[in-house]
Amino acid sequence: MSGLVILSTTGSFFVLYSLLMDSFSSLDPNHPYLSLLLFSLSRSINGASPVEPLLDAHVCLLIQNLHTLLTQLQFMFLTGVIFTRLSRPSPSIRLAQKMLLTTFQGDRCCMVRLVVARDPPELVDVRFSFTLKHTINGFTRSVVALL
Repeated sequence: MSGLVILSTTGSFFVLYSLLMDSFSSLDPNHPYLSLLLFSLSRSINGASPVEPLLDAHVCLLIQNLHTLLTQLQFMFLTGVIFTRLSRPSPSIRLAQKMLLTTFQGDRCCMVRLVVARDPPELVDVRFSFTLKHTINGFTRSVVALL
């Protein structure tokens, strides 16, 4: 995901930089677009580049600063998303090995025992989904129950 963010940012700002090509010094005369693409990529990754805009090109300097700021914000967001996902505890719910087929309030039902194996046993915003899968004469049938 972070690679796609870097590539989309690099491509977007490459288009802006190519519109302002006259504002850059030390572009390779044989490959100016490749130099701008590498400049945009370097601004998206580490911020340093041998190609720099001219000091009197205020619009280009403003776009370059916005590019660096946007890149830093994207990296902060992605780092936060990754660490939030990794620090979330995994659910520790155990199911009984056997289930009970019985009637409950006049309807046939399947009962399963669940145990929360964490101390203290607390669940927040819980949704359960059970799938009953059985095979008759080579045909598999699944029934999903959402609780």
